[in-house]
Amino acid sequence: ELIDPETEKTVHKASKKFSVDKNGTVSVEFDFSVSDKYPLLICRISAGNKMFSDGERSYLPVLTSKKYITETVPFFIDSIGTKSIDLSGMFNGGSESATDKQMTIEYSDNPGWTVIQALESISNVDSRDAISLSAALYANYAIRKIAADNPSMLDKIEAWKNHGAQAKSNLEKNEELKSILLQESPWLTTAGNETEQMMKLADLFDQNIMDSRISANMEELRKLQNADGSWSWFNGMEDSYYVTATVVEHLAQLDKTAGTNQAVHDMIVKGYKYLDGKELEKYRRMKKEKQNIAASETTMRYLYISSLVKHDVSNDVKQMQKEYIEKLGQNINALTIYGRANIACVLNAYGKKEIAKDFVKSLREYTVYKPDMGRYYDTDRAYYSWMDYRIPTHIAAMKAMRMMEKDFNDTQDYLNNMTLWLIRQKQTQSWDNPINTVNAVGELLQADKEFAIHDTAEARFSLNGKELKETVGKKAKEPEITSASPNGYKKISVPEKMLGKKKNELTIVKQSKGILPMYIPRSTIHSHKLFA
Repeated sequence: ELIDPETEKTVHKASKKFSVDKNGTVSVEFDFSVSDKYPLLICRISAGNKMFSDGERSYLPVLTSKKYITETVPFFIDSIGTKSIDLSGMFNGGSESATDKQMTIEYSDNPGWTVIQALESISNVDSRDAISLSAALYANYAIRKIAADNPSMLDKIEAWKNHGAQAKSNLEKNEELKSILLQESPWLTTAGNETEQMMKLADLFDQNIMDSRISANMEELRKLQNADGSWSWFNGMEDSYYVTATVVEHLAQLDKTAGTNQAVHDMIVKGYKYLDGKELEKYRRMKKEKQNIAASETTMRYLYISSLVKHDVSNDVKQMQKEYIEKLGQNINALTIYGRANIACVLNAYGKKEIAKDFVKSLREYTVYKPDMGRYYDTDRAYYSWMDYRIPTHIAAMKAMRMMEKDFNDTQDYLNNMTLWLIRQKQTQSWDNPINTVNAVGELLQADKEFAIHDTAEARFSLNGKELKETVGKKAKEPEITSASPNGYKKISVPEKMLGKKKNELTIVKQSKGILPMYIPRSTIHSHKLFA
């Protein structure tokens, strides 16, 4: 017998004859159609003959094998106004097989914050190598500039800090997107790492801590610089051309975007002296061996770095640079996108503006545009690298386009769409690579205000003509991060009773620019199982 424990009524009864040997066992099977009507059943079973009988009573939970299906509808609004989205195709087109439906809307009006979070990972250095130290110095100067440019933001950060328990990464906030398999995957580990970053972010903007970090980073970096101007990777190692070039590039970019002091400028000048000397040695060797004088991508990077900050060079270095510059535009088809971008910057810096314009035109032609992804490179010439995906190439191209901004009427549109792609990459990656983070933040510091850190106005949402407010339903009243969070993130959960049976239309009234992603989970019952 199967009994409903709430009513004590028998919901199923069956009997079967069986035989069993002395001291033996035997199994007996009964058929029963399981449904979700009874979440718990009492199973009463007895067996016997004319001389003996026995029985037992136990509880059987009815566990659903319901499968949760998550459907995602991403959308992007790039201007202030109203947008309607037809959601009729969701929940299997309104099928009755879709049960326990729920709509969750997520949005952020301040997309620049998703990248600024990455600064925390490089501002506190665990590794005392020259590249990490220069990246940390860059990060702390950049944080200081952001704070100076956005004084009202500090109040928001303090309010956000008071909501520390709610400061979760986007991956961790999405309980609907989690599963047993997800918990065993690196994505959840990444979510935990990002949560820690967000909790520490508030401490980044403490003025005393910033000053202390800048002073410590600068002193350690100064000690790692050798007498000839080079940097070793770690203290005690030999000088490294690559490490020196990377550190000088970081410091030179910092000098341009956030400003530094005389001590940093002196390190830059000493680093240039080392790079000039090494390139001159290579140039003279090629001359002596009567090799063809052509700039490799390493040399092109040197010329680009050399153009970032004005510094004194010898006549021999000037002659070398002049000869390289004269031959730079001769073999454009053999170059990667990264190489073309750097050459464009170099040519413009050395007065070859018309040739530089042709290179930038080529960079523009290779881009691909998708409305919700932005503008990016989808070609083998935009190579992958150890520095992670195609971000270095993307950043280099943005720098070249920004440099030639006045030569193309739609440059700002290109840059805005390329910034969108960059931010979308941050939505799916945890950036802890110092080189990528420095380059990305450097570009975002110069981005159009809709992508940079700025004050925002909340968007308004309506579903089927009814405005979704925080007072609608218990779940809708509990956003994961309140509107006081500095990144403008908010989450609204819409209860099933507010959803239309067949048709659903979401209307958004946008009052400031930003990215608004939305996902909609639905679940369907396939079968139920009884577990003893």
